[in-house]
Amino acid sequence: MARVCERVSSYLESEIDRGTFPGAQYAIADGGEIVAEGALGNAVVQPERIPVTLSTIFDLASLTKPLVTSLISVILAERGELDLNAPASLYVKELGDREDKRSITVTQLLTHTSGFQRWLPFYRELSDPGELPGAISASELLPSSNGLRPAVYSDLNYILLGLLLERISSKPLDELARQEIFSPLRLARTMFNPPAKLKREIAATAEETAVIWGVAHDANARFSRGVSGHAGLFSTAREVFRLASQYLPGSKLLSNLSLGLFTENLTLVGDTQRSMAWVLASTPDCAAGPSLPQYAIGHNGFTGTSVWIDPRKKRILVLLTNRLHPKQTEIDMKPVRQRFNSLAIEELDRDK
Repeated sequence: MARVCERVSSYLESEIDRGTFPGAQYAIADGGEIVAEGALGNAVVQPERIPVTLSTIFDLASLTKPLVTSLISVILAERGELDLNAPASLYVKELGDREDKRSITVTQLLTHTSGFQRWLPFYRELSDPGELPGAISASELLPSSNGLRPAVYSDLNYILLGLLLERISSKPLDELARQEIFSPLRLARTMFNPPAKLKREIAATAEETAVIWGVAHDANARFSRGVSGHAGLFSTAREVFRLASQYLPGSKLLSNLSLGLFTENLTLVGDTQRSMAWVLASTPDCAAGPSLPQYAIGHNGFTGTSVWIDPRKKRILVLLTNRLHPKQTEIDMKPVRQRFNSLAIEELDRDK
């Protein structure tokens, strides 16, 4: 049975007291099993106060990218339904209408090496989500050097990938995720667009002065009716652990051969080292912290979430917070994530 890690809980309590976030939930796994977990603070402070529990559901934000979109992409590739090395324009025809986008591959989207900009406010510029493929295709690419592009993290890559997966499967992304991931893993608290009856079991976020509660914080995801390849996923630390476990040997959803795609550095230039969807801990000044090995992989979410994986030791570190509630602060989450990771690794090493 998993225990509370007193040092981790005490540290997170100190960050709650400092105002970094009102609540947190964590899971620390070793050898493919959760050995420590905790729930602290409040999931909601406005308009009422609701404590975080181990079953509280958090808005995962960009953890959607590795935990759903890249996972489905490789599942379909294993079946021969998607060619990762093919131009994405083979599947999203709008890209083929633009000479500078025609040769961008699916893998370049997955590794953030396509050259697309980091973010654009489509929710303000467009009137219907059906316009997204054309709008992204018409957007300007970042400059390249000798034809090579460094990894530049971009929501546009994963918005496109979500649309691509929908076109290949002829299914909405949320339905595809249920079919390919949630149902096989028997996830009960992982979903897009949580039903209204679960609202009081969900951690709130905020946008400027408005509390956002029970719907995706990301405005482009909300514009896409809550379902997108870059954001919109909700889950708990326990179920994020089960999702992240699919990147370990013995995965229920991926072959061992495919697992290398997520641990190998697939970027050719620039400081950021990325595999498919994940950032490698060897990337200078990333959120991994000094205690994780250089080969570890991880990802952050804007709402205050993170997951880091040591695939060789089968260690998974999940931290979920609602740092944007009741309003966004300027506190940097990177040192918080690094400290959490370090304390978690110290706890695991102490057990050995």
